[in-house]
Amino acid sequence: MRPDAVVELGPGFTDLLELRNLVPQAIAALAAAPQPAALPEGWQPITAPGQVSIGDKLKFTIGDKQYTETVKDVLDPGTDREEIIYNMRRNYYLITSMCMQNKGSQKNVSFRPAAPQPRE
Repeated sequence: MRPDAVVELGPGFTDLLELRNLVPQAIAALAAAPQPAALPEGWQPITAPGQVSIGDKLKFTIGDKQYTETVKDVLDPGTDREEIIYNMRRNYYLITSMCMQNKGSQKNVSFRPAAPQPRE
């Protein structure tokens, strides 16, 4: 490339050249970043409303402490307003849309479907 080629292409092209030089650094940083821990067998991340049912197990962290709870009720199941109640007496619940974005008090929320009940 000729030294005056940048001038011919106009302003903004130098920004592209700078970005191009940053790509190898960005790739190296992403490769060195910690990867999310694999979930134990049977556990799944919450990725959409409607996945969790009453009786399923929830696993999440609040601060540094990990919790495992049983789903007691699901309000507005399958909608963007879905709430999963895991302690009715204390009104402890989580909002599915916030779990999907890993926002709110409960972090890294996953669930394990309840074992199917045998038919009588």
